[in-house]
Amino acid sequence: MTRFWTVAALVLGGLASPNQAFAAAPPGDQSGRSVIVLGEDGSLLRWTPGSSALALLSVPWSPVNDLAPGGMKDRVLILTGTSAGEGGKRSKGEGRAILLDTAPATPVAIRTISFPGQGIKATVSSDGRKAYILAYASGKDGSRASQPVGRALLHAIDLTTGKVSASASLDQAPNAIALDASGRRLFLSLKGRILSYTTSPLASSWHYRSPGINRGLALRPGGDVLFVQRERQVAVFDPRDMATRDAVKRRSRDDDATTIIALPIEAAALAFSDDGRMILAFGRGDRFAFVDGEAKWGVIAPDTPADLKGSEVVRPVFFPSATADLLLASLPGRKVVSVPSPPEFLSSSSDEVQERGEAIEAETPAAPEGQPAPAEQPAKEEPPAPPAGQPAASPPPAPNPPVPHLGGSPVATEAKALRGKVIGDRGRVRAIVIYGPDSIVREQGRALPGPDGAWEAPLPPPGTYRLVPVGERSSALRSVPSFLTVKVSGEGWTGLDFQVPESGPGQAPTR
Repeated sequence: MTRFWTVAALVLGGLASPNQAFAAAPPGDQSGRSVIVLGEDGSLLRWTPGSSALALLSVPWSPVNDLAPGGMKDRVLILTGTSAGEGGKRSKGEGRAILLDTAPATPVAIRTISFPGQGIKATVSSDGRKAYILAYASGKDGSRASQPVGRALLHAIDLTTGKVSASASLDQAPNAIALDASGRRLFLSLKGRILSYTTSPLASSWHYRSPGINRGLALRPGGDVLFVQRERQVAVFDPRDMATRDAVKRRSRDDDATTIIALPIEAAALAFSDDGRMILAFGRGDRFAFVDGEAKWGVIAPDTPADLKGSEVVRPVFFPSATADLLLASLPGRKVVSVPSPPEFLSSSSDEVQERGEAIEAETPAAPEGQPAPAEQPAKEEPPAPPAGQPAASPPPAPNPPVPHLGGSPVATEAKALRGKVIGDRGRVRAIVIYGPDSIVREQGRALPGPDGAWEAPLPPPGTYRLVPVGERSSALRSVPSFLTVKVSGEGWTGLDFQVPESGPGQAPTR
């Protein structure tokens, strides 16, 4: 099924939480097929193949909180508030899930299901029989004593009977929901963790440790590898890689991610292409990034096309494969713009692209079993003894130890990369931010230091760049130097080092 995603900004528990939503159409078939998209104001919009704009639909279900593909051709599920009842009053304690037939010029309601709380996010099984809804019960109306007050709820809905089959209360409001290909497991993104639920029965199962604010979720089509957008990262959770970890080391970890991919933009949601080879990271603003769907290397953030500049949000409309153009909607302007696939994805092998991407392996602090830990060095082999009668060869002179670079002139190199090291309290440095070209406000990309403090970034386009170390949530850090400036004209640079002083008692960690 081709999937089309949108974002609806909702404020829940003080956190602006964008939803993922999409509509259905046959893969690769754009002839005569339209797509329903959720507007940034809760309206329903339609894209017709060949059109360069989204058309507003005049429908009675407004505002719409979320939209999800209905699992069958021309079926879409939307979440709204309840309609006016007797006396013209609305029930604030109930929401509605409406299954729509989108084939007619104006979508038609096939089935309407009411449930406790206001629906904020939804996902539907691939066979179109089950829906899972995140709702929030504010309890403002006080109409139901048994209804949780100010609590997040998870509902399982049978779309064939139109009834709520099961419900569960949650200790905090999730930011996103995703269902695996088998329909047997749900994933909910929360602060600090990714919660797993079984669907039969609907019950909490286990969780992944994932520090920070976890937002968008995406499962690779037909697979069980979970991709999570958290702050300026895409965290990848591969069950097979996790199973190979040493059990003792696994329990000591504070992050279960198997790979972390640094994002050079602020994103809120993730969308897979239908072939599973590419991910789009997007959210508010006009910036977006392409991420390798196989989690082998990294991310490319192209310049924003002229027709998308100034958008409050950009949203995928048509994303069939890694080799086809992507269609993006600009909202609130309702333009639909074609964006070519990055040539780096199409013409380079994984190893070649690794030189330019920003993939960071997350196998720290625990090293893979059977390999030395980052601080360990394999034992050196002793040279063979010389034949009898021959004097022993003099050992080569020991090389001078490297001198830490602390703000002097960086060294140009033929290597097509920017390289450096964080010295001192390197655990406080979350990234080296690269601003430019020829700008100290536009972010070009980020590099994450390794366990030994070393970092590397692909060589950016020609221009002048400023490099700044940042801490948790991009906070400023006291460092020597405060920043470095390099001019890129084809050659790479090494020795781009920063020393971060220890944060002792009573000492502020940021400047």
